[in-house]
Amino acid sequence: MTIVVDTNRIIAALLKDSTTRAILFDDNFEFLTPDYTITEINEHKEQLKSYAALSDEEFDLLLALIFEHVALVPQSEYEGFAEGCKNDISDPDDVPILALAIATKADGIWAHDPHVKNRWSIDQRHPEVCECRWYYSGSYIPHSTTSHVDWWNARFQGAKESKSIH
Repeated sequence: MTIVVDTNRIIAALLKDSTTRAILFDDNFEFLTPDYTITEINEHKEQLKSYAALSDEEFDLLLALIFEHVALVPQSEYEGFAEGCKNDISDPDDVPILALAIATKADGIWAHDPHVKNRWSIDQRHPEVCECRWYYSGSYIPHSTTSHVDWWNARFQGAKESKSIH
């Protein structure tokens, strides 16, 4: 399964050894993110290091480990789709996420942005992403005895088999 990951999910994995990090490290998925993600993270590096209580070396090592599981996709591979997405997402920083999903025909988009929850207008304007599942962290992952990583695996396996929209 190919999932486009928003920067905020990568930052969450940097800040805490959490479910988000476990999912990103799961080899059942192919995670992609726009190349600007690394620039955005580096712009906030000092603040992130402070919040996570990481040294320069620890931060750089953890970031390298995360990007062993998340591929950075050059802008040249999705920029042709960006112009058509500019009016469809309220946060201009997320246009590359949608453009990358369209360009790669991703199976899902994983973000933690409220505007991702309301995707009806995007589906209407971009039918090519209608079969793409959108996951807004926190609202879809159930709090139960089931491992969140197992739940994700089961959820996306079902998406791969049925290509239904949720």
